[in-house]
Amino acid sequence: MVGVSSTIMDVDTNRTFVDDLFSNDEEKCFQAVIQLKSTLIGSNKAKNRVIEAGVVPRLLNLLAEPTLTHPDLKVAVAFALGSIAKGSDKHLKVLLDCEIVSVLLNCIVSSRDQRFVEACLCCLRTLFCHRDAPVDVLYSDPALISHLLNLMPLSTSNQISVASILMHACKSHDHQTSLTSQGAVQALHLLLLSPLPDVQLPALQCLAFLVYANKAVSAVVLSSSLEDQGHSLLIDAVVRLMDRHHKVEMQLAAARVISYLFRCEVLEQNDPKVIYKALPTLVRLTKKDYAPEIRILAADTLAMLIETSPELQRVAAIFQPFDSNRGLIFVVGPDLGQHEHHGHSRIEQFELQHESKAKVYWFFDAAHVFCHHCRRQPRRPRI
Repeated sequence: MVGVSSTIMDVDTNRTFVDDLFSNDEEKCFQAVIQLKSTLIGSNKAKNRVIEAGVVPRLLNLLAEPTLTHPDLKVAVAFALGSIAKGSDKHLKVLLDCEIVSVLLNCIVSSRDQRFVEACLCCLRTLFCHRDAPVDVLYSDPALISHLLNLMPLSTSNQISVASILMHACKSHDHQTSLTSQGAVQALHLLLLSPLPDVQLPALQCLAFLVYANKAVSAVVLSSSLEDQGHSLLIDAVVRLMDRHHKVEMQLAAARVISYLFRCEVLEQNDPKVIYKALPTLVRLTKKDYAPEIRILAADTLAMLIETSPELQRVAAIFQPFDSNRGLIFVVGPDLGQHEHHGHSRIEQFELQHESKAKVYWFFDAAHVFCHHCRRQPRRPRI
C-alpha cells in the first residue's frame, strides 16, 4: 500500500490527486486538500512541487469561491496556504505575487465562520512577516483595521494573530496615527491584561512599534486607562511585565516600550519606570547569561535609552560591574541598517557569528559613556 506522504510528494506527476483538487465534487476536493495539508507540514520539497504543479491559484480560487457549501473545505484550504507560507522566502513570495493578502482580507471581512476567519488570520500573520508584504492594503479601507480589532475578543488565536499583523503593518508615522485613531491602544491594553504570555508578547511588541518616535501616540498610551478594569493604567500593565518571573522576551519588550516613551519625552529620566525598571532590566539582559539575540536587542535599546541623558549614562555605569579598565563592550552584527526591511528586522538575522564585525562599542568610564554605534535614520524598533 502506498502511503499518503509518498503519493503527495509526487503531486506534480500524480494526475489523480491534481484532478481531485480541481474537481467540482466538493468532497473529493476536500479530501485532496486534507492530504495536501498533511504533507506540506515541514516539507519544503512538497511545497516546491505543489507550486510547480500550479496548485496555488486553485487554492486561492477555492478560498474566494462564494458558492461552496462544504463546511470544512475553505478552512482546510486556508490552513494549507498557511503551511506553504511557513516555507522558504521563495514560497512566501509566490503567495504574495498571487495577491493572497487581498483575498484573505476579503474572506475575513465577509465570512461569519469563526474557524475559517482564524485560519485566514493565522496565514495572514505569517505573510506579514515578509518584507514585501503589501501592508498598505490594510490602510486602503479604514473599516479593515476596525474589523480586525473587533475580531480580537472572539478567540485567543485572533488576539495573537491580529496583534502580530498590526505590529508588522506599523511602519510609518501615518500608520501609527491611523491605528491609534481606530482604537488600537485600547485593544492592546486589554491584551496586556490577558493571563496568557502568548497574547501579551505580540501586544507589547505592537505597542512598541506604535509609540516609537511618535509623541502624540506616546501621550495616548501614557494616559490610557480602562474604566471597567478599575481605571487600570496601560503603563502600569507594561511595567509589571518587566518583573523577573516573566520570560525574558516579555521583559525586553516591556523595557523597549518604556524606553521609547522616555525618548518621546512623555516620561522623565528620573521616573521610577525608567530609572528603576527599564534601565536595570536592559542592563541585566545584556549579560552573557542570555541568548545572543536577547543581548543584542537589549544593548541596542539601552543605547537608545541613555543616548541623550548623562544622568542615565551614569546610572547605567553604576548598575554594570566593570573590569579593571572600567570597560564594557557589546558587539552587534554587521550592517544592521541593511538588514532592516522597511524599519523591521528579524531576530533571526542576528547570529552569533556576526559578533566579530563590530558596529557598536560601548565604553563606560567613571562618569561618562562613549557610544559609537550604527546610526540608522530613521531608527526603527526591531522585533
